[in-house]
Amino acid sequence: MNIRNKFYLLVCIAVSLLFVQSLMAQTPVTVKFYGTDGGPVTDSLTLALHQDGTNGIVADSISPTLKESSQGLPPPPQGIDLRVIPYAGFDGLSNYTSIHDLVYDTQTDVWKVQFQRDASQTGMDFSWQAGLGGVGAGYWKIVGDPNDADFDISILNVDMTATTMLHVNIPDTDPHTFYIRKGDGAKMRTFTPDEIADAVDSKGKKGKAEKRKAYKNDWCFFFQNTTADTVNKLYVGFSQNAQILSSSGWVPTGDNTKKVTFDAPGTLLPGQQIEICGIGDKGKAMVVSSWYWVDGLGKALNKVKSKHTTGGHSLVRPTRLWLKMPNINNMGEEAYAQGAWPEVDAKAKPAGIVIGIQGQAGVHDTIKNKPIFKFVYHPKWKDVTKTLTDKGIKHGGAANCLMNFQSAKPIEKGQKALPPGKMSNVLVSEAIALAFNIGISDPAISKTETDGFGDMIYVKQAGDPAGLPSSVVVSDIDAKMDSIMSCLPTVWGGTFAEWDSVLQRINRAFSDNGNFDTLTFGQPHGTKATGTTATGVRAVADVDFLYRTSLAAAPVAVKPLDLSSLESAPKAYKLDQNYPNPFNPTTTIEFSLPEDAFVTMKVYNMLGQEVATLAENEEFVEGLNDVTFDASSLASGVYFYRIVAQGIDEDGVVKSNSFISVKKMMLVK
Repeated sequence: MNIRNKFYLLVCIAVSLLFVQSLMAQTPVTVKFYGTDGGPVTDSLTLALHQDGTNGIVADSISPTLKESSQGLPPPPQGIDLRVIPYAGFDGLSNYTSIHDLVYDTQTDVWKVQFQRDASQTGMDFSWQAGLGGVGAGYWKIVGDPNDADFDISILNVDMTATTMLHVNIPDTDPHTFYIRKGDGAKMRTFTPDEIADAVDSKGKKGKAEKRKAYKNDWCFFFQNTTADTVNKLYVGFSQNAQILSSSGWVPTGDNTKKVTFDAPGTLLPGQQIEICGIGDKGKAMVVSSWYWVDGLGKALNKVKSKHTTGGHSLVRPTRLWLKMPNINNMGEEAYAQGAWPEVDAKAKPAGIVIGIQGQAGVHDTIKNKPIFKFVYHPKWKDVTKTLTDKGIKHGGAANCLMNFQSAKPIEKGQKALPPGKMSNVLVSEAIALAFNIGISDPAISKTETDGFGDMIYVKQAGDPAGLPSSVVVSDIDAKMDSIMSCLPTVWGGTFAEWDSVLQRINRAFSDNGNFDTLTFGQPHGTKATGTTATGVRAVADVDFLYRTSLAAAPVAVKPLDLSSLESAPKAYKLDQNYPNPFNPTTTIEFSLPEDAFVTMKVYNMLGQEVATLAENEEFVEGLNDVTFDASSLASGVYFYRIVAQGIDEDGVVKSNSFISVKKMMLVK
């Protein structure tokens, strides 16, 4: 047995013992890390976390006979040597131990590993125990040192939970370095204001959730030769267009995708069967409406016209219906339905996401002798998207509190939505995104892979407000933003630009640059009763300024969600009364569609003259929709608004019948 094989045998024995230890008690944690260059020298590094790391005989030591390092959180890289160096210079210390303070299970720890190879060797082999995904908080990685001159080492990114060995080619005998990073492996998800504002359904409509409406299906059928003859063709009639994916080697022919002939690569004996799998183009189950075999003489055998699984034709598995990809609006609508933001307004009606403080006046107007309130509320999810984007325009103005409208007129009362056209303020959009990220990850709402974003700890960074504590709970920052947005002083101080920077950093910590994927969406196949659940994109340990203090929070009952109430379409067309009415100068007009439709909506004065076009043959999706009418340029008086809607069937064909309705509204300036 050569030296390297002996080394790996010893490693396996040691790993087994250590793994048993780690399974019995994962707190404290002890992991052994081995290295060899293939020569007679094998070195090891013991990575340890212990709650008594600073209670030893000497400072920062459990035992004066061990070389140890006790580090704070997040710990700075320390000079821990795993040394396999030229034999004459080997220091003989084959067991090097590094002990970090154990403050909590999810903490991030970093070990700096330094090594050299002997001149007679070409590289290094490193190994460690299996099962690290269950040790500590489940995150163990080898990451390269960007300052290392060897490119192969500087870009290392090795998941130690997925493998137990690493070989590194080393071109020289110089000292080299990489880091072992241990931490919280839970993956979280956050969204930026742009990601929320730009979310669209499958038809490209912003602010619209995707309907749980099947649009395709896939299936597999068995066809058994129940005749007494050898056959070489199979004819199948399908209930809808079929895209054949596989057919046991039989070749589909013909131009008609509802009537397909399959040619055998050879012959099929009596009793044998073939499996045909494919995709249907309708959102309902595929049915085999007719089928028969054809023998070598071209004779049709045992023609069957049946929608049932009889006569040798049977389903391999039930037809699976396909749903289109959901989007962030699905999460928003569902979270609203679950009561993620339970705040109410002065009339005890739902206020939704509120930016600012409703019940406290920021300033008292001595001239008008009344309190001034500066806040924005969003009773419905569509109000959130209305604030974030107005016909493609997003907030881009300087960070500020809710001081003035774009027109320089002061904000003196609560606003139902605040689109960029009324006030362009990047801090408004960042504050909404923060409230959204906290709400969807509330354990009672559970719309992200890992819940509890609001309970995470934010570590103060360079450039943050001077009064911000060194570490603060994310939800406390969200609460403080209400005072800041209402233009009230806070003990934390800071400029609006500094707070915008803090919120940007937090909202982007676990974002995915506009990409969106889910763990669950449709029912009943979804594993959560909460509907849409976003996939986590980044481990907590990969973010240096946010951390969790525990692996799991106490169990919380998830608030129920009635998906049917969100998915039910209106039974008929309806044009609602505008609100507010009377109005000055803007008002909202809502209308309900039982199906997708092309809509034209225009406004007329008392003389029947057209004064505004709010929609011109524009496609809207089924459900509740709305448009905004701005009458800033018009005089006070009575106006009429008229809707014309033409429905669109499942095949995209515009129906001939139209819905027409007219209502009256009053502008008072």
